[in-house]
Amino acid sequence: IGQDPAGRRLSDALAADRIDPECLITDSKRCTTLKTRIIGQSQQMIRIDRESTDGIDHSAVRALTESLIRDIPRLEGVIVSDYAKGVVVGELLALVIERFRKARKFVNVDPKLKNFPLYQGATIITPNTREAESALGRVFESEQDVLKGGMDLMKQFKTEAVLVTRGEHGMSLFERERDPLTIPTRALEV
Repeated sequence: IGQDPAGRRLSDALAADRIDPECLITDSKRCTTLKTRIIGQSQQMIRIDRESTDGIDHSAVRALTESLIRDIPRLEGVIVSDYAKGVVVGELLALVIERFRKARKFVNVDPKLKNFPLYQGATIITPNTREAESALGRVFESEQDVLKGGMDLMKQFKTEAVLVTRGEHGMSLFERERDPLTIPTRALEV
């Protein structure tokens, strides 16, 4: 978070819900991400984002890794949701993957295309179809293409598993030494 009103509000909201905000890292050079939705006639018309997408600096990487590494014994693993906002940088992710895997803990990465090379060695990556296609440099035109693509991603990024989310086609799970599993969607009225 930044040293700004949005960061203070987030910290206060966590404390009010009895969630320890000690793991929040404050960076005076960044702003806290703030999303403002403009609503008209019960519909979102536009969203205005105030954020920094520049990579975090070495001191923020150090603070985040120290916090995570300190907590490894009490964690089952770590989930990295990469929104390409500058927090997931090579130095940080390499340390997280190395330390958690060494401690036999899982590392799940929900990827963004621009950072795909950083996910090498994670336990599982969960790209959508477009991200998987782009990472491999090819288009999936058939079910067979999806099945080959999932296996290729697992090999290329040295993961134990890949879960490709496929929109209306469900999702396909690829695990070492197991047959791929495709889970269909069920239409629901929302």
